[in-house]
Amino acid sequence: MHRDTKEDSEPFLSESLPIRALEILMIVAVIAMVVLVFLNVVLRYGFNSGIVISEEVSRFLFIWLIFAGAVVAVKNHEHLGFDSIVLMLPARMQFACGILSNALMQFCSVLLAIGSWKQMLINMDNVSPVAQMPLSWLYFASLAAAASFELLFLRQMARMLRSGRLR
Repeated sequence: MHRDTKEDSEPFLSESLPIRALEILMIVAVIAMVVLVFLNVVLRYGFNSGIVISEEVSRFLFIWLIFAGAVVAVKNHEHLGFDSIVLMLPARMQFACGILSNALMQFCSVLLAIGSWKQMLINMDNVSPVAQMPLSWLYFASLAAAASFELLFLRQMARMLRSGRLR
């Protein structure tokens, strides 16, 4: 007899369309990075040549991959959390700590967005040495992530206030 476990019943990708799109883009980015680096290694050692832009493109993809993964983790509540002390508190105090925690995460998201915006403007005219890609795209990744974090935290706060529960 087959028992339906949580792992069996959950789809491979998340339910939300934007998160599903991010997950697919993350998969494509990892595949592209692996192919670029592998081809570059084979060409360098086997044919004494290489793909000049592979390292820079891989680096750009990796940065975007990290921030996309962070957004998916926040959406799925898979980010790092320390709640062993909070769980010992009464329900009302747990709720208050959840509200405070969410507000602090919103504040940090705003700080990340402000810093990313400033760095994006500073690096608007700078380009990467080999690929000639604008370096502002690197900081746009953190700006996009900060905006996504803020939306997710606001949605989570609204749910908590509406329901009176942490999740």
